[in-house]
Amino acid sequence: MSIIRAILDTNVWISALIFGGKPLDVVALARKRRFSVFTSPALMAEFDRVLAEKFHHAYVKRVKLQSLLAKITDLVEPDEVVTESRHDPDNRVLECAVAANADVIVSGDKKHLLLLGSFRTIPIVSPTEFLDRYAKKWQ
Repeated sequence: MSIIRAILDTNVWISALIFGGKPLDVVALARKRRFSVFTSPALMAEFDRVLAEKFHHAYVKRVKLQSLLAKITDLVEPDEVVTESRHDPDNRVLECAVAANADVIVSGDKKHLLLLGSFRTIPIVSPTEFLDRYAKKWQ
């Protein structure tokens, strides 16, 4: 069985850090290297922006969190522009998925990404769906 290649939407990382629950379970599996997680410079910048603007995290704390994120993920540089989503930041997630040759996108975005259901052949699932679909294989 090949290892799953996943993109975690910024809202999954933020939810894991701030609220816990299923997103934290997904991140815990990523930290254990049960699957590969990919990110891009644009997604890292969005992560930092949300921590700063929405949750008012200080610069030092944001740097520490980005360092943790960098240890869990592999960085890709998207070279394709995607305009599939009406919510432009979600297009950065889709671009990252293409660049990473992802098997799955995990998102909590019920207004945009999850409504797509899939992008090309890549399923877009919630953290709960991700755990239901894949976590049993890793136990």
